[in-house]
Amino acid sequence: MGTSMPLPKSPRRLLAPWERTRLLLAAAVVGAVAGYGAVGFRLLIGLVQRVLWGDGADLLAGAALRGPLLIVAIPALGGAVVAFLVSRFANEARGHGVPEVMEAVARRGGRIRPRVAIVKALASSLTIGSGGSVGREGPIVQIGSAIGSTLGQLLELRPSQVQTLLGCGAAAGIAATFNAPIAGALFALELLLANFAMELFAPIVVSSVLATIISRYHFGDISAFEIPAYEMVSAWEVLPYLGLGVVVGLVGSLFVRMIYLAEDLAERVPLPVPVKGLASGAAVGTLALFSPFVLGNGYETIEGILNLEVGGTGHDMIHGVLETGGVFGSVSLALVLMIVAKLVATSLTLGGGGSGGVFSPSLFIGCVTGYLFGLGLQAVAPGAVGPPSAYAVVAMSGMVAGTTLAPITAVVILFELTGDYAIILPLMLTSIVASLVARAIREESIYTLKLIRRGVRVSAGVEESAMRTLRVQDVMRTDADPLSASAPFDAIVGQLLSGGRSSAYIVDDGGRYAGSVRLRDVAPVLGDPPDVKRVLIAADLADPTVRPVAADAALTDAMEELWSVGLDEMPVADADDRLVGYITHRDVVGAYNREVLHKQHLMARIVSRDAGEERTDFVELPEDYAIDQVEVPPTLDGASLADADLRRRHGINVLEVKTTEEGGRVRRLPPTVGRPLVAGELLVVVGKRDAIDRFRAEAGVAPNAPGDSPEMEAGSTSARPS
Repeated sequence: MGTSMPLPKSPRRLLAPWERTRLLLAAAVVGAVAGYGAVGFRLLIGLVQRVLWGDGADLLAGAALRGPLLIVAIPALGGAVVAFLVSRFANEARGHGVPEVMEAVARRGGRIRPRVAIVKALASSLTIGSGGSVGREGPIVQIGSAIGSTLGQLLELRPSQVQTLLGCGAAAGIAATFNAPIAGALFALELLLANFAMELFAPIVVSSVLATIISRYHFGDISAFEIPAYEMVSAWEVLPYLGLGVVVGLVGSLFVRMIYLAEDLAERVPLPVPVKGLASGAAVGTLALFSPFVLGNGYETIEGILNLEVGGTGHDMIHGVLETGGVFGSVSLALVLMIVAKLVATSLTLGGGGSGGVFSPSLFIGCVTGYLFGLGLQAVAPGAVGPPSAYAVVAMSGMVAGTTLAPITAVVILFELTGDYAIILPLMLTSIVASLVARAIREESIYTLKLIRRGVRVSAGVEESAMRTLRVQDVMRTDADPLSASAPFDAIVGQLLSGGRSSAYIVDDGGRYAGSVRLRDVAPVLGDPPDVKRVLIAADLADPTVRPVAADAALTDAMEELWSVGLDEMPVADADDRLVGYITHRDVVGAYNREVLHKQHLMARIVSRDAGEERTDFVELPEDYAIDQVEVPPTLDGASLADADLRRRHGINVLEVKTTEEGGRVRRLPPTVGRPLVAGELLVVVGKRDAIDRFRAEAGVAPNAPGDSPEMEAGSTSARPS
């Protein structure tokens, strides 16, 4: 056994400057690439729009030149092509995109397939350009996130760093799209990463600023919406803005409900995916015959409403409707139709498999709702409140807050979109109220609700994120030794007493789970006469109400189930209800501790035993070092650690050897130099990541699953690697 490998006293402190510099450089690259990605995406939407409608700058003007047949046919064709493209090449590109990014952060260490950026750009530009009622913000978030994630994977960064670059890409996309660097950074920190730690703030700000510079170079330093200056008429006007918050909070909740209702209905329709896309696009086109404002992201309509009182640059069609009431002869009815039509059109577009964001539709619906609210106030108290356009601006922020449940981001985005600080107080007030009203109706945002429906929960905490990453099958025990339903009473008692287990598991002839027998079920029978116990079998004592947890369930689900039913252990079954193992409280807690430590920092756990007392300590490794498990290859079968000479040949040290005994029990052995190794045993090693990878490649063994970080236990005050 050789001497122990010295570790730096403060490895993180020594390497942190380089790590931070490298991450900032990578963030700058992500910001530049995502910034140009946003520019290219906007140009691509304009190109599609120009080809299909004949006007790349104004979809409404282009649609006015088309006949009714083309107004229905163009969105239908776009819906069919997009549905096929997404289902064939990247299903993650369907829908608004932000939930898929959040899932990548919560469950895959920030990993997104590189192809997603390309497919999302094509699918969303086709959806929006053909008239689908969605926005470009969600897609650019997913595109930017995919760019950041891809760079992180190419650089082989740690999962936490990949997640940071993912956030950098999302921030850059929002910043470049809206010309809003602060909003981009807050969107990534509040909504995607749910973390305002300083180590995340710097790289995300770098990406956001660079992307904004690129956007301003190509499109100019102008706000997304040009609006006249507004101010509150009096302090009493806070009361109407409170009421506006309640209204848009309710409308936002209705919007969320309609989107997922449309998705559910579309799932039940037994038609091919492209046909569903065709039908939803045709339905949107039909709606556009009565209310053409539903086409596209609706920016022209928003701009027209916000500038109506000052005779601004709004579209003539919008002015005509808002001045005459259109076919209804009533402005109020025309505005209600616009709201309802946009709600339905967006739900149809997303439900039918379209690709696009919900942010722009939220702005549209909020703007029209706020304008309608302001008209009502003017009728009741003329001159005592601000113009309806002011309420339209504020309602846009409230609508975003009510759907995303992120009022900080909503306020900052609308402030940067309008560039008017005078409106900040009503923005804050209405957004907070809308968020509270919406949260009282539902706990989840428009983004997280989609994940909940898939069985995925995202959390701001590192701890829950860690537990959601692990599956039950990752930590379960496989030595369940199930008994048949006809097993005698003595066999049940023998297994419970000899194995130190609290439950015995019963299966039928096909190996399917049939119930559990616990110690408390057996105890009352132990005092019965022998002839009574002799006729008892497992089927008589089995409790079928103790249901198994699924092997592929998240570890959090198993933990909640264990605690809710009050058991020390639970059976685990596969999709066919066959018993595959069991899981205990100790397994869950141990996995929790290891995974949280791995996600926060790369640490080794040392258990010291001195004078009969046990003490736990942690050793933090340098950033480029790792503790890992490597399977002993056939080429080292029978060789000793001295023969292998891993330290000299590969620069790695063996901390312990793990061997599996009969019954599946894992035994930990010290790295004895002369002991022969057995193929299939696990070597727990420490060393540089690239050195461990080279050893794996030479040995021809597969890598461990991502996130595997074994504990290092020592029986004395220090672990001495061999």
